[in-house]
Amino acid sequence: FSLAVLIGRGLVQVPSWFAFACFIQFSGCEPFNIDFIFTDGVFFVILDKTVFIEVFCLFGLFKRIKVRDMHSIVMMSFSYQTGNMMYSTVHYWLKIENNIYIAMIKPDGVPDEQLSVFPVDESFVLNLENILIRYKVGDWNGFNKVDKRVLDGTGFSLNVRFASDKSIHASGYVSRPARYAEVRNALDSAFMGLLTNQ
Repeated sequence: FSLAVLIGRGLVQVPSWFAFACFIQFSGCEPFNIDFIFTDGVFFVILDKTVFIEVFCLFGLFKRIKVRDMHSIVMMSFSYQTGNMMYSTVHYWLKIENNIYIAMIKPDGVPDEQLSVFPVDESFVLNLENILIRYKVGDWNGFNKVDKRVLDGTGFSLNVRFASDKSIHASGYVSRPARYAEVRNALDSAFMGLLTNQ
């Protein structure tokens, strides 16, 4: 039989020898929080996202699922910290309400309850999609790195969902994915431009 690793909506199959190795190595190991289910000829290993990435990258059998089709955004959230002071988190949202795209902006130094809200048109959304495509942000999917040696660093979080039901989830503390600075600058320009042009 084959091993199917199930995490969220991601499914990866690896050889049966690896299924036995996992069962022997990790079954009943509470710190890894791994459950085993055998049904319909498929052996499922169910575990949380962080453990999934850490365990299977050790064996070189898992690669983050890259998202290639990044058109028709239905939801987007991007946030990052500029420091450790109060209100130092910048947060951008894009969502659909009553068939209208709504952008929300929480700039640096502004309390959460004072965020700005703007209706936006399709050209704004297309610009965001072009940013994701230009900088291959789909390659970020599954990025989740933390530098535990740093106690006062800054982090980021990105979540995007598309009409195709594909999604991008990435986050990091001190660690950043490829071309992060360029993506952040481009998103800053797009969202903060709404404030300067109001």
